[in-house]
Amino acid sequence: MFKKSLLLFFFVSQALLAGAQTITEPAKPAEDEKLNKEAVDFLRETLSDVNNLHSLENRISFTSELAGLMWFRDEHQARTMFGGLISDFQQLVAQYDGQMNALGVKGDEVEEMVQKRKTAAMAIAREVKLKDGSMVPGRGRYIEAARGSI
Repeated sequence: MFKKSLLLFFFVSQALLAGAQTITEPAKPAEDEKLNKEAVDFLRETLSDVNNLHSLENRISFTSELAGLMWFRDEHQARTMFGGLISDFQQLVAQYDGQMNALGVKGDEVEEMVQKRKTAAMAIAREVKLKDGSMVPGRGRYIEAARGSI
């Protein structure tokens, strides 16, 4: 008798628990659109703050991350950001060239540094532009690698 009442109690409690569950409604498209707009606004605001950074290396690093995030929201602006990254990187290389010339680095050291720059530039080019001309989102890993090798 005890086993039957325990079994009955078990089935009744399971039925009550199963009936107590509620189904949540899926998110409305208007809310998704609003969230998407807020995300783009936040990324643009952050980009304006990043552009005020003093260090060119930091601007390149943070802008590459923001461009990668922006790619999924506003591809046109992300392409523009990647174009700006290329010019910033060229400016950084020119700055390093000036520093090397000021130090009077010569001979094999220059050849080695030029080879490292070429390798870093090719890695960034592969990251930013594919053969068909389309761009891919950057995650900053090539820029970080390039900064370490220059």
